Amino acid sequence: PLVIVFNKSDVVGSEVCMEWMDSYEKFQEALDDFMSTEGGQGYYASLTRSLSLVLDEFYTTLDRVGVSAATGDGIEQFWNVVEKAADNFDEDYVSDLQCKVDEQNAKKRALARDSLKRMQRDLETKES
Repeated sequence: PLVIVFNKSDVVGSEVCMEWMDSYEKFQEALDDFMSTEGGQGYYASLTRSLSLVLDEFYTTLDRVGVSAATGDGIEQFWNVVEKAADNFDEDYVSDLQCKVDEQNAKKRALARDSLKRMQRDLETKES
């Protein structure tokens, strides 16, 4: 699990970034504004628009929170998001990892059995 934390939200709010993460259209509007004031054209503009499509899909799966250590705003929400991420880790990743470990152990046991059988055949051949 991945958690995005916007720090120092008492200095600069995280609302704009979260809005961009939630709304592809809002991000495109901000990008249009930037490109018109900076004169952005060509490859860079095209690349940024293409990447924004990928990021839009990516951001939908992320938990995010804005916090301020100075004022304490968002700290409770931060811990809730961290707890959710820990639960997701336990439910999704740990069980998947355990399956992979079990598969690896089964492969090792099968290789050990094959090696033992070959050794027994070799010993029987030598004794004959």
